[in-house]
Amino acid sequence: MFLFRDILLICEEMGLLDGTKFSLDGLKLSSNASKEWSGTKSDLKKKKEKIEKTIKYLMNRHIKSDKEEASNGINYSERKKQIEKLKVKAEKIEKWLSENEGRQGKRGKEIQSNITDNQSAKMKTSHGVIQGYNCQALVDSKHQIIVHAEAFGNGQDEEGREIYSERIKIIEPVFANLRIQKGMDYLTLRGKVKVNIQWLLYCIVHNIGKIGGYGMGYG
Repeated sequence: MFLFRDILLICEEMGLLDGTKFSLDGLKLSSNASKEWSGTKSDLKKKKEKIEKTIKYLMNRHIKSDKEEASNGINYSERKKQIEKLKVKAEKIEKWLSENEGRQGKRGKEIQSNITDNQSAKMKTSHGVIQGYNCQALVDSKHQIIVHAEAFGNGQDEEGREIYSERIKIIEPVFANLRIQKGMDYLTLRGKVKVNIQWLLYCIVHNIGKIGGYGMGYG
């Protein structure tokens, strides 16, 4: 993204970059994808079958007498809507299964796919399990300017992060600024390409804040 590069050039001109010491880490953010729609192909097939069994049960209940319906507190219209919603879910899973192969991990073993965004991943975080992206940032140590950023649909940080010293001291304030101060703790788009652009925009906001904080006369 040219804008990200241009902002970095301004940071360089202002003397905000050191260029000798960096920290690399990932911020796991929820994306516009539901955990409900995650699983291996076998998991999703079982989910579809379970939904179809529920539909069959509700259809049988649907033909019961009005008196029985009233005693259960569920009217005809509500049950019909419930059945239609479940049918849509079952059809959505069936369509995905017929058009997609299972997602493969690095070792060739099938990992969980996601129907709403199959490039996202289910990840464990300190806030619980999320469906989203591992948003990586490479941060210059001098003033915590983000010099490179990319989002990945897996829960593991990139190899090689250990070679960057003082990781916590350098990068944690950056993530805290984005999540807490800026409120950028959720991705609204789907697919790696779009999510990557959104993550770069978040990082641009952070870097512009640094430029504003130090002022154009710095350096």
